[in-house]
Amino acid sequence: SDQVNLNKLGSYPITLAATDSSGNVSSIQRLVKVVKESTYLTMEALSDPTHNKSDPFIEAVLSEIITENMTQREKMQAIYDWFLKDVVYQAETSHEYATDTYNKIDPYAEAGFTKLKGNCFHFAAMAAELLNALDLELTLVKGEGYSATAETHFMLHYWVMVNIDGQYYHFDPLFEYLYSKYGVHKNFFLVSSASVYNITLRWEASLYPTNP
Repeated sequence: SDQVNLNKLGSYPITLAATDSSGNVSSIQRLVKVVKESTYLTMEALSDPTHNKSDPFIEAVLSEIITENMTQREKMQAIYDWFLKDVVYQAETSHEYATDTYNKIDPYAEAGFTKLKGNCFHFAAMAAELLNALDLELTLVKGEGYSATAETHFMLHYWVMVNIDGQYYHFDPLFEYLYSKYGVHKNFFLVSSASVYNITLRWEASLYPTNP
């Protein structure tokens, strides 16, 4: 308990030691990951009343692109298209959001809405808050995306999954935006895991919902 904080998501290196009756000491090192499954599946951080800095931006965006006669899918498509039209990717060397990720959603979303630019976590945080405003069940995904540049490798990436009729689908407008910059059209609007896993996106499957 002095090496692992069970109240904070993250990875903790620990050392375990044992001494036998003759006084010989043996030790091993392990990496303990603290993961609250309910947080991944229900996005508890989004219901935190103190996480409200983005509320005015969310209301402004939705009032601009959503109409009452739209279906839920049409509303999601409008949000997706808004990202492609109005938000620009901007690389960031700092990955400090990878620690205590869920409590970073609101400040990063606010920064993204303010500047209409950001990295993958800005995009994911903004998407999570916009989709949450539609009362959709969703989860933030921390995984890797395959670079559309000549670097040709997987790198740290964030996006969201949305529950539609009991099945989760991937929602990642940033990756369509990035691929389009290199003349490649790939759709990431409510796509199945099978269509992207280990091709353009990958993630630790045991931590997230499954779908066809």
